[in-house]
Formats: sequence, structure tokens, C-alpha cells
Amino acid sequence: MSYALSVEMPGKEKEAESNVRRGTKWNIVRRSVHCILSLAIIYYWLPEPLFIEGVHRWYVLLGAVLIACTVEFVRLKRKKTFPGMRSYEESRIASYVYAVIGVAVVLSISPDIVGVPCILGMAWCDPLAGELRHVKVDDMRIATFTAITYALIALFSLTILRAEPTTMILLITAMAPLAVLSEQIDIKHLDDDLTMLVIPAVAGTLLVKII
Repeated sequence: MSYALSVEMPGKEKEAESNVRRGTKWNIVRRSVHCILSLAIIYYWLPEPLFIEGVHRWYVLLGAVLIACTVEFVRLKRKKTFPGMRSYEESRIASYVYAVIGVAVVLSISPDIVGVPCILGMAWCDPLAGELRHVKVDDMRIATFTAITYALIALFSLTILRAEPTTMILLITAMAPLAVLSEQIDIKHLDDDLTMLVIPAVAGTLLVKII
């Protein structure tokens, strides 16, 4: 998906942007599943080790990635699509795999003050942008509204996490525009569910280390 700029705009994906398998009902399901990714932030409060001595919490991330990749491998081999998928995902890796990998990367490399706003922002702002695009809102307004929403989500989550005001301002200033720009990158076989997570997370993590 993209707002205006792109590295590459594959025509098939553009045409299929609103073509969700089995119609509007499943598009709502797709959006809802996207929002449910927010629950991944629970990882930060899991005990270490994970209830049993020697079982580390990062096993959860590894397991999630392996399960997603295995399911996707079988799906592609059988040339099947799940309800709610875009038509172009029939023959390429589906967005849910990129999302799971992106979340795993963020949770692996970023402290909670970076990872929580990154995951919440992507989980809610990406489907929001998609719905605005669906009702034909122009690209500049979509980008602006998405950036503001992302910033507000980051502000709320960083306040709950009791981040210092200076750190909060710097992280929001860096991550909100990067998240929107990440959504603009449209490279074939690379989904924005990954870029919108990883790019702001890397920037935020480096920023925290510097300050």
C-alpha cells in the first residue's frame, strides 16, 4: 500500500487494493485481525524465564514466526487463499507473515518505550489509512491524519510507560513521520506491515541509545 510516493508500484497490487476475497465482511475481519496485533505488546511483561526454568520468553517469538512461515509455505504450495486476503496475495507471501516477522523483530531489538508505540501505531494506523483510502480521501490528508493518529497513540502509550518528557518528544517526532514514510514504500514482495514496524523501531531504538 502507499500514499503518494513509491519505489515501485506494481499494477496488480494497486488494482487489488480494495479487492478482498469474499467481500466487505471479510475486509472488516482483516482490519480487526490487524488491530488485534496490539496484544503482542504483552510480551514485554512476560516473565523471564517463561514460567519454567530454561524456557526463555523469546521462544514465543520464534514459535510465532515458525508457525506463520509453515502455514504460509503450505498455503502457497496448495495455491490457496484465506478469506480476507487480497487477490495479489494468492501467489506471494501474505501480509500476516510480514506482520508477525516485523513484530518479532521489534520485540527482539526494542525496549518497551519504543516497541509499544511502534506496534500499537502500526496495528491501528495501517487499517485506518486503508479505510480512508477506500472512501477516496486524498493522499495528503491520509498521510497527515495517519501521522497525527500515530503520534497520539505514541503519546498515550509513552505517558502510560512514564517516559521522560524529552525522550517522549524525540521519539514521537522521529517515529511518527517515519511510520508514514514507511507506508509509502511500495516494493514488490515487501509488505508495509513489515516496514511500518521495523523502520520506526530501529530509529527509535538508536535514538534511545544515543540519549
